[in-house]
Amino acid sequence: NTPLTVILVKRAVRGSWPTRQVLASVLVVCGGSVVAGYNDLDRDVKAYMCAAASCFLQATYMIQIEVRSRGHVHPGGDGDGQARAAPPEALSEGEMLHYNSLLPLPFVVLICAATGELGGARDTLAASVAKSSAGEVALALAGCAGGGLVLNYAMMLCTSTNSALTTTIVGVLK
Repeated sequence: NTPLTVILVKRAVRGSWPTRQVLASVLVVCGGSVVAGYNDLDRDVKAYMCAAASCFLQATYMIQIEVRSRGHVHPGGDGDGQARAAPPEALSEGEMLHYNSLLPLPFVVLICAATGELGGARDTLAASVAKSSAGEVALALAGCAGGGLVLNYAMMLCTSTNSALTTTIVGVLK
């Protein structure tokens, strides 16, 4: 349901709705996700809250990529004569990918250390090397990292070229 969340966040921030055809398409996609997941509904409020938070965070993330890649924001001014902050400078997809990779790294390491995942990763790596050669493990890790890099770059490129809504719809179709 992230496409609907993108529409609602853009409405709150920019004050505009997409065309009726786009809105109808998004509602069909979201309705399809509800129908597809109907049998998985277990009425767990915590799970629903996590899913809603995930949709909201992904929507705001996509909108931020859209705004930062174009170097402008919808002014939304009402002619009140108030000084507005300068629009952000546009970033390339490579720069956004760089920041996207490095900024959350300290938080991920802290969370992994707090939950004990770092030790688990070390044990898993040792078990993998024991089953196969270190070269095969390195090749597998490089393939996964390369695939993730290509996927994230494609997402940044799609969002900066099109829009956050287009990227979330393509994600649903994918």
